[in-house]
Amino acid sequence: MVRAIIQYETEPDAERYARHLAEFVPHVACSAFRHGPIFGSPFGEPSARYYAEFEWDDMDAFKAG
Repeated sequence: MVRAIIQYETEPDAERYARHLAEFVPHVACSAFRHGPIFGSPFGEPSARYYAEFEWDDMDAFKAG
């Protein structure tokens, strides 16, 4: 499995982020896409407030995506 994780320092503007998802995510051939707020950390305050994650089954799928 291959994952690409994007962390945002602050939570993005909801309307702008929704437009970005609608335009970008459908064009990425991946097995899963997740995103959402980061609400905690095992070591104090989290360094990021929002994340997006793409997942592929293997390196060949990642390279093709």
